[in-house]
Amino acid sequence: GFLSSGSSIFFGGLSAGSNSSSEPSRPVTQPYLCHLISNTWFNFRVPELRAVAGLAGVDLAIDPEEEAALGEESVFLTVRVADEASVARLAARTVMVRRFVDLWASGDSWETLAANVRALSPEVYSSYLAAGTTFKVCVEAFGRAFSEAQKMEQIERLGQLLPFRGKVRLKAPQHTFVLLCDQSTDGRPPRLYFGREVASGQRDLPGAYDLKRRNYIGTTSLDAELALLMANLARVRLHHLVCDPYCGTASTLVAAAHFGARVMGATSSRRSCMASCALAAGRASSASP
Repeated sequence: GFLSSGSSIFFGGLSAGSNSSSEPSRPVTQPYLCHLISNTWFNFRVPELRAVAGLAGVDLAIDPEEEAALGEESVFLTVRVADEASVARLAARTVMVRRFVDLWASGDSWETLAANVRALSPEVYSSYLAAGTTFKVCVEAFGRAFSEAQKMEQIERLGQLLPFRGKVRLKAPQHTFVLLCDQSTDGRPPRLYFGREVASGQRDLPGAYDLKRRNYIGTTSLDAELALLMANLARVRLHHLVCDPYCGTASTLVAAAHFGARVMGATSSRRSCMASCALAAGRASSASP
C-alpha cells in the first residue's frame, strides 16, 4: 500500500487518495474492447485501469456484471469512455492492458461474425480502408492456437468481407486491424472479435526494467511488472515525492522514477543502498519531464 500526503507518497500501510480532474465530465458513451493481460496479477487489472483513469482525468464506465464475470483466464472487457483521446490517455500509462480495440463486429461463430461485418455501415470503415492508407491485420487466439496457415486463411476471409484498398505494411502501418478468438473460458463457445486497434498499453515497460537487466539484485528484489503496477495503483505522477523506507534494491523507486516522481529510500544493507541509489538516480534523471 501507499501513504499519500500532499504531493508525497510513502510506501506503507495505507492507500493514496484519488487525483480528481478539474475538467468537466464528458459523456461516457463510446464502447471499446479492452484486451487485458492474463495469468499475472489478474485481480488488479481492473483496479489498475480505474486508477489510471483517475490519474488521467478520464471518465470510465464498466458494466458491473461483466466485471464480476471476469475470470483469471478472461482477457476481454468492454469499457466505455468519452472518445479515442481518452483511450490514448489510458493506454499511455496502463501496464495491465495489451490494447484497446474499436470493436466493429463480434460473434460466437465465423458465420455470425461475417454477417455482422457485412451489416456494417460504410461510414464505420471507409476512411480506414481507403486507397492511400497503410494497414496490417493481426490474428490472435486465446485458449487455443492458430497455425500460420490458419491465420492467413482468416485474413483472406476478412478480405472478402471488407473493401481493403490500402497498402499492406507490417511495420508501423497507419491502421492495425485485429481478429481475436477467445476460447479461454471452459464450457463456453469461442467468441470472435474484429475491429481496429486504437491504442496499445505499456507492455514494453516490464521488459525494459526486468530484473535480469539490473546490475545488482537481491534475493527479494521486487518484480518490475509488480512495481510498475503498484506505482499506477498509487497514481504516482510527475513531481510526487515517493519514499520507501524499506526499499531493498529499489524496484518501487525505479517504477516511481519512471513516471516522473522524485524518490528516496532506506535499507539496512549498505551494498543494496549504494546499488539502489545509483539505479534510482539514473532512472529519475531519464524520466520524461
